[in-house]
Amino acid sequence: MATKSQTVLGIQEYENEQTAFSLPSDVWDHYLKYRPSYPDSMWNKWLDYHRGDIHTAHELGTGCGIGAAKLMNAAKARGQPIRQMILSDPADSNLKTAERMLQHRNQFPDAAFRFYRKRGEDSFLKPGSVDMVIACECLHWMDIRKAAASIHASLRPGGTFAAVHYSVPSMRIIDNERATDALRRLLVLQGSKQSTVMAFSNRLAELSKLGPGLNFVPLDKDLWEDVTRTWINIPEGQTSLPSWGVRTESSSAPSMTDAKTETFQWAQDVDGWGMKNCTLDRVKGMLATTYFCDEEMFEGDAWKDFENTVGKSGDSFPVAFFATTFLSRKRA
Repeated sequence: MATKSQTVLGIQEYENEQTAFSLPSDVWDHYLKYRPSYPDSMWNKWLDYHRGDIHTAHELGTGCGIGAAKLMNAAKARGQPIRQMILSDPADSNLKTAERMLQHRNQFPDAAFRFYRKRGEDSFLKPGSVDMVIACECLHWMDIRKAAASIHASLRPGGTFAAVHYSVPSMRIIDNERATDALRRLLVLQGSKQSTVMAFSNRLAELSKLGPGLNFVPLDKDLWEDVTRTWINIPEGQTSLPSWGVRTESSSAPSMTDAKTETFQWAQDVDGWGMKNCTLDRVKGMLATTYFCDEEMFEGDAWKDFENTVGKSGDSFPVAFFATTFLSRKRA
């Protein structure tokens, strides 16, 4: 049975040996309300990259199913509807939320949905039966070599493996370095709390992968081709996401990127990966969805310093998020 790990503004997150991120439906409502949305441009780029029809797609680590829903909407808008969507997650509560989100709507009347309580490392699909696998904000919770092998086996030759990771704690306040620095100091202070570090000692190895973004994912040139890695809203040439918060001395995951066989891209997209009218309430709501924030964080002097840099509570300000994606194709 899962045990309560931490409560943040009413958000309870659970962990056991099987489940790293298990949330009840009302907390997912909070998550979707405050977290940034995946931009349409990302889904269209993924669909442009893919070769052939997408009869069957699979979102692993689906959470509430938002990635599957967004991909299906984008494909439908292009006249390329996905006929079968597989959603897998190790947490029953997440799958129930995803099922409610997708099956109780009428926008995909011709699509079949299959839900599996499985980890990303589990091999449970028929080999070569899937056209596209997507992983949204979840690969850092997995034994990545086992997960990559399972994904590769499930894909048909030429099938697509696409993933995305973005960083809420490392958000940047556009044209306000003073506010960005204040937010960084707040999160570094929070991450340095011994109680916070100890609370997640069983998950620090997974969390430590966040700094490199998705660079820790192995895309072996003998198994994958046409690999494209993209870094968004970071300086060109930089291949790791700025990161602060809960860290350890062994927090660097080795980079598995290969500049000789992979294509590297950088993009500035503060419209797609940002918010023009963010508020203090929105920042607080976003931070509350992360593992290492607690209510005391928003009552201390560091938070008050951040508040003072962005104006009054009702004022709005633009923010940008650091993000990274990759696209890869299974070799025939």
